[in-house]
Amino acid sequence: MGWYGTVGGSKEDSIKEAEELATGYSIAARRTVGNEHWYVVKGPEFPEGIICLALLRKERDGWSYKPMDESVGPYYWRCPLAFLRLAKEYNAEWRAKVRAQHGARNEQVSL
Repeated sequence: MGWYGTVGGSKEDSIKEAEELATGYSIAARRTVGNEHWYVVKGPEFPEGIICLALLRKERDGWSYKPMDESVGPYYWRCPLAFLRLAKEYNAEWRAKVRAQHGARNEQVSL
């Protein structure tokens, strides 16, 4: 998938547009971490939930987003750990990297 956005749109506009792709579904949780907007979608196709990510980037004429979900194994691992409990597992390898990322960060804090 490519990047999407509205000319002159704000970061918040891009987040809203990304979440609107889940029309007919509910957003069970959401959190923005830097330029990564994480959210859990639940609905008919995903009754147990699926973790989604909208990458956000500042463009010359506004903000844009690139939507993806856990099943494609995004190369981003700052997903909130709590989200792993809110959604069905679609990619065990990706989840292991999320846990490792959080573990490494927790070890750095405790040093």
